[in-house]
Amino acid sequence: MFDLIVRIVVRKVILASVLFSFVGCLSDLGFGSGDVDITKATWLVAEKIPLIRDKGGLPGLPTPPVVPIDNLFSLPPGTKVKAASLGGTIDPTGTNILNDFDGDGILNTNETTTNVWVADYPMIDAIIAPPVTMKIYIQISSNQNSDELVSEIGSQDFASTRNDGSEKIHQNELNLKTVQFQDTYSDSISFNGANSLSESFGVKYQGTGANYGTSSSKNWGVTASTNKTLTKWADKPFVNNLDREGWNVKANSSSDKAMKYRRDKASKIDETSKVDPNAGYVRAALYIENQSVNMPVKIKNILCSLMFETGEGDLIPIQSFRLMNTDNSPFEVSVYGGTKFGPYVIELTNLNTAEIERAISSGYTPKIYIVDYEMTHVADSNYRSALLNFTGDNLKIVEENSKARTALIKIFGPGFREMYRVAAFDLGSGISDPCQTKSVVGDLSPGVSLRTALNRIACSGLEIEYEDVVVDFQDIAPKLSASRVFAKGIKSIGGVKNTILCDRQENIIGSDNNPRTACVQKPFSEWTPEQKENGGVWVVFSKGKYYNFTEYLLTQGENPEVIKFDPNAPRPASVLKGIDSTLWAGDRVDIVYISLRDYGAKIRDFGTNPLVTNLPFKMNTAWDLDSLGPHPYYPNTKSIYLGAVGFGEQIELSIKLDKTQYLNPSFGAPSISGNFQYFKDFSYNRITTPLLFERTEVADFEISMGFGGQRSDWMHIERDLNNSDPYKLQSCGVNFIHSTQTLTLCVKLPTQHEVLDTETSVVELYVRPSLNNAYRRTVWPLPYYKVGKMRGTLADAVVSGASTIRVLKPFGLLEQYDVLVIGDNSQQFTILNISSADSEGAVTLTLDQPVGFDAIKTTTVITLSGLETPDIKITQDSGFITKWNQEATTAFLPTAYTTAQNLTFSAGQSIDCLANPKHPVGCLGFATDFNAVNWMGNYNKGVALWSSWADGGDFSNFLSSGMFGLTTSNGLVYKLEPGASDYMVGEHTGSNPIYGPIAISNGDYTLVIWRKDSDIWGRLYTNSTQAAVGVQFDMNTSTNPINGNFTAKVNENGKVILAWENGLDLFVSFWDMPTKTRIGTESKVATRLRVPVSSVTMNIDVAIGTNRALVTYENSYITSSIEYIGNWTQHDALARLYDVATATAVAAAFTYSGGNDLAGWGKTSVSAVAIGNYALLSNITAYDNGSSVFTLPYDLAAGAAIGGPVRTLDSAGAGISGSIRTGLYTAGGANPVYGMVVWRTAQGYLRARGINVSAGSLIGGSTFNVESGTVNPIWNMSVTKNPGVIVYATTADNNVRLRTFAMPEGQLGTSNSLVLNSANPATSRNGGSVLLVGKNAIATWEHVEGSISKTIRGRVAVIDPDNTDVNKKFFLKGSGEFFLSTTNQGFQSNVNTTATPDTSNAMAFWLAQDTLQPRVRGFNVSLQNPGALQFGLNNFFIAPLIERDYTITSKIKF
Repeated sequence: MFDLIVRIVVRKVILASVLFSFVGCLSDLGFGSGDVDITKATWLVAEKIPLIRDKGGLPGLPTPPVVPIDNLFSLPPGTKVKAASLGGTIDPTGTNILNDFDGDGILNTNETTTNVWVADYPMIDAIIAPPVTMKIYIQISSNQNSDELVSEIGSQDFASTRNDGSEKIHQNELNLKTVQFQDTYSDSISFNGANSLSESFGVKYQGTGANYGTSSSKNWGVTASTNKTLTKWADKPFVNNLDREGWNVKANSSSDKAMKYRRDKASKIDETSKVDPNAGYVRAALYIENQSVNMPVKIKNILCSLMFETGEGDLIPIQSFRLMNTDNSPFEVSVYGGTKFGPYVIELTNLNTAEIERAISSGYTPKIYIVDYEMTHVADSNYRSALLNFTGDNLKIVEENSKARTALIKIFGPGFREMYRVAAFDLGSGISDPCQTKSVVGDLSPGVSLRTALNRIACSGLEIEYEDVVVDFQDIAPKLSASRVFAKGIKSIGGVKNTILCDRQENIIGSDNNPRTACVQKPFSEWTPEQKENGGVWVVFSKGKYYNFTEYLLTQGENPEVIKFDPNAPRPASVLKGIDSTLWAGDRVDIVYISLRDYGAKIRDFGTNPLVTNLPFKMNTAWDLDSLGPHPYYPNTKSIYLGAVGFGEQIELSIKLDKTQYLNPSFGAPSISGNFQYFKDFSYNRITTPLLFERTEVADFEISMGFGGQRSDWMHIERDLNNSDPYKLQSCGVNFIHSTQTLTLCVKLPTQHEVLDTETSVVELYVRPSLNNAYRRTVWPLPYYKVGKMRGTLADAVVSGASTIRVLKPFGLLEQYDVLVIGDNSQQFTILNISSADSEGAVTLTLDQPVGFDAIKTTTVITLSGLETPDIKITQDSGFITKWNQEATTAFLPTAYTTAQNLTFSAGQSIDCLANPKHPVGCLGFATDFNAVNWMGNYNKGVALWSSWADGGDFSNFLSSGMFGLTTSNGLVYKLEPGASDYMVGEHTGSNPIYGPIAISNGDYTLVIWRKDSDIWGRLYTNSTQAAVGVQFDMNTSTNPINGNFTAKVNENGKVILAWENGLDLFVSFWDMPTKTRIGTESKVATRLRVPVSSVTMNIDVAIGTNRALVTYENSYITSSIEYIGNWTQHDALARLYDVATATAVAAAFTYSGGNDLAGWGKTSVSAVAIGNYALLSNITAYDNGSSVFTLPYDLAAGAAIGGPVRTLDSAGAGISGSIRTGLYTAGGANPVYGMVVWRTAQGYLRARGINVSAGSLIGGSTFNVESGTVNPIWNMSVTKNPGVIVYATTADNNVRLRTFAMPEGQLGTSNSLVLNSANPATSRNGGSVLLVGKNAIATWEHVEGSISKTIRGRVAVIDPDNTDVNKKFFLKGSGEFFLSTTNQGFQSNVNTTATPDTSNAMAFWLAQDTLQPRVRGFNVSLQNPGALQFGLNNFFIAPLIERDYTITSKIKF
């Protein structure tokens, strides 16, 4: 596995790397100044010999000899050997391991300017140079003459990849390994939301290395199964050669020459032509280079191999040959250090025709490798003097000797490529500076860490830095259990640094009690575009006997365990040895720099795309809108780039169906009630089908020519290709093999174009599965018995015997003693304990029994909901489909591909597949229940936005705008509804308005009151049954009608006070709630005074204690007037006391607060509350330069103020838009009565003050802020017990918040507020109602979207101040907000909530502006599982109807 698995996933497309266009200078004769002048070059003869695939051994032998390993390496790694015992063994070079560490024959003491650890010896290579001519001889052409096909590669066609930090073989290897790794551990979770990753830089750092040697079970690469894919880097030949310049044929040149070749072939060869199978020819110039310095040698008997390098970096052997002079005498040359000799020209004839044709048509780069030679000293060589102890003349021995005790390390960085043979044994202790060490007197031991080897290379002057890193594989490998690793890696070589974002964590104590420091990689989502563009990292490829980058670091002792970097983290990182793993003699390592910029677009290069390589690729059909992004019809959206082809050419696509998964949905027989059908019996049986499909059913693909990004630029492979239009793709043949499920298509490219020159331009082809609804990741309703109260996934793998599990981001309500199920296993568990969520959002659950099975990470976990009936249903009017299809057909815009149109429904099981090919009902091989297909949008004709209401890409917001529904012009519906729906309490006729409602509760009863025309209506409900008691009843007489505000409250005995306005007249009546009977008679409270300012409304309030009640209101009147200056107005707050038993006034009204203002714009807002014999009157009085808040504790029994006159609490700021609420609490008996006054200032701030009502004193030193910022005008509070609760929406972030009051202390109950709403879009939110029932606080609010939608939503929080766990004192229940309103035909507002104390039943009531008339609606709430859908999104899952996997191959036909 890799030191890095680098990947960029853009809408699920994995990209490879791109070549830089860089041209360097080789010599005055060649590359740098153009083509070699072959008339001036030295011509040589190529004597063919059997193919040699690698360098090494004696000349003429086709296979390299086995290199003997130094005797030291016959011992186990780390074995200490006394230096004295090795001194007697003399190498063939005349030196030994003690005085010549690197085995290069040069004594350590003589290596004054070189490195004692790195072997120095002559390294001879060949470099091919342009022009390169490739031909195929035609014996008989289409003109019946001899001819030839010629391709000439000139200097302008070559580019150097030296500035890339890696070669093509490295880049391809990374891509293959990444795909394999992701395929192994990717997760198609279909229950917890859309599995869409817009952009990811997968395993982003030096997490693992690519090792092809040892496979010890004590390493992460084995346990993570990252070594199982066979790839090609480890087997690439010529490992002892280094292509320093990296010359390759440019992609555009390859494409042009390939297209020219295909056209030439089409014009010169037909069915009458004759071409010999060995008619290939190659002529090339080459240079011979001695890459070493100051080591001149003479070489002869030179053996070479002609190879072609593919776009993936593979080498294809063509022919080996010996270099001869033109007189057929052996060629020999003296080559001096650091110089190139040549140019030479060679010709190779009678080569395999197919191989040469393939090289031309696929853009291969020709390479010539020197594979063997005889090498001796030149006369008077200074190199001879360096080899003091070597008396022989066969200098090949030097290289072979060094191999016996060194490892080969190649470093590929931007702008440099170097190769080092480094001594692979270690010295004993006492070596302070390896760069100054020349001898050893202590111990030696076989094997050395890669870090030590790199430190030895650094002695040559190359700067190398290291850094420990922590890498997280969670994003691309969610199923991988050991998904975090700590690795010892390389930070910088030669000044080229890793540029991966990470946070440094220092001195973290590991599981072995040792401190470590590491750079912990940041999520790719946090990177800026510039950081992504400039990202890069050093990667280690290795093939060794013992070396493995992913080897675990273990503790010492009898039972060693893997050391953890951060053992207290939710997913501790396992410590890997990384570069501290052991290298051995004969090992080889490539260290390459992978730049994200280089790694980003190579798939578009000619020679690497499928049309050229003919390599198969995989495609999966599943899609959703989120995965497509904002441009679903761009050529590169969810597609594979096939390659570039000339106009008029033909390609062949072979599409093999590998696997089909079918959801097999059934919506059952609907239950029928009146004109409605209700679908509730949902079932699914997802299978991998063994069926074989017919030709028209097997493939559903489309092709783009890359000319544009519109829907019309994509052509379906079947229905769109049968044409004769020269401007479009056309079919040139179809073949289908039923037994292998393989469809082969011949596609002819257009011959004409409106703009492009068809002779010189190319067509870029892309292919992808059709965007058919059948393959869409669709949201489906679950059967009720599979709905989880909570649903999540295993955060870690579970091993049999475990009694705790970690569940990642549980969605829904998770509570102690819930019954839990893991996956499809039948074993059930009771949850004994639930931890707080850790930093990853996972909770640890303690189970009542050990788990009896193993389960992989990401396995679905649910707690049983206990549902016995469906919690959700689909409602369909009996005439809906007929009417809908008529209207949808009329409204359909056939070319509006970017408009979300809803198309027709299927009316039955029979579909005409000729008229509707690929229709999900019956035309893809399955007779799917048409009702289920209608739910997912029926057939969308391959247009992403059409009929997309059930798209699962944005699953978390599926319910955010209410439940989906369609309505015809005459009101027929097809809609998703909860099993529990809201219901009508009262209504009006026509468009006349309703006002209210107000809901009050006592004991087991709730009374709902609203205003309709001039009447006040009420309806009684029992809380325990949540059912109405009789019908609605009139609560005022025609003598005293209503045309303004009304208010009502109830005492502990069920007695109700109701007050209302009729103009300036104010009336009151009393009721007994359980019996729905009026107490006494209704009466007038007062005729109020009012300053004639139309913009100022008056308000009223009431309070009711055990025996007495009061009505409070405002009077405003002019006190004086001065001409040209204005009027002075008085605004008084008054109250009148009543006897509850007789419904009569005790005394006349009294004034308890007042204020005077200039210009007549003042206003008083009043509020009152009572409990027992105590009341609290409060008001805001606004005047000309400000406003003040007043409060008055009041003794109802005595009819007198408590503690003196009214208190001034605070200034509420200038303006008249302030609002005020009051609440009272007592523990009963002789305990004090505590009050809380809360007001919103004219500027929008919430402030409060606590009061000891029974003592008549204020609590605390001053008022306090409820929220630091401003809040929306609509808010509410209630006090039924301690603490009090308040709900409001903050204007800065548009969030609904819940907060508590500690009533005895007169302060906030908690330092924080809870955000109630989910992160769904909303224009605004308004606090509705809030009620504390037992320990459950139910809060509701209005959710506004634009100007057309307002719904009622809610959330339950737990308030438990006495809990010893700080995390369980004040927290939200469940995973998000829930709906209370379900009909939602228009605006929903004025929500009220009631409940019986310490029960689980509550009711909500609100005003609904329905389509035909206004109504008061209600909803019955269970506080255990509240909301219209008790379990919210847990009622649904995501899956495509049909999901298919294909293997596709493509080629250009010529």
